[in-house]
Amino acid sequence: MNNNKALAVIDEARSWVGTPFHHQAALKGVGCDCAGLVRGVAEACDLAPGFLQRWRGHSNYGRVPNPRRMERTLRAFLLPVPLAEMRVGDVLWMQWRRDLPMHLGLLAAHEGRLTLIHALEDIGRVVEHGLTAEWRCRVVSVWRYPALAEVPGGA
Repeated sequence: MNNNKALAVIDEARSWVGTPFHHQAALKGVGCDCAGLVRGVAEACDLAPGFLQRWRGHSNYGRVPNPRRMERTLRAFLLPVPLAEMRVGDVLWMQWRRDLPMHLGLLAAHEGRLTLIHALEDIGRVVEHGLTAEWRCRVVSVWRYPALAEVPGGA
């Protein structure tokens, strides 16, 4: 099975680990938020042609995301995937505060276990850690970069 694109997405996302948290930013090593990480990986891996031009209409968002607006943005750039079909390289939309979906991360794997790569304001940087039961319970929906939609299977 060919999963080189998904692995390239994870390699790129891992190269962002340690990037400081910065609201509305998407610059590896300089600063990003959870949406900026998803956007930056898409741009670096050329996963969504015209992404940057189309992103301008979705880039002015508040520190506390609006879940409806966030869903519109996800639908504008990514493809929804059934939760049971999530795989490495997918974007997870998660509940955060007040039981509302407001946070994004990328699903990865390390040594046979699922991990999550995301920008956490509370920690102040992009991190990767295990996709524990606590984090799994936060997942509301799964989204796939269009360029990964034709990649069979997962890593």
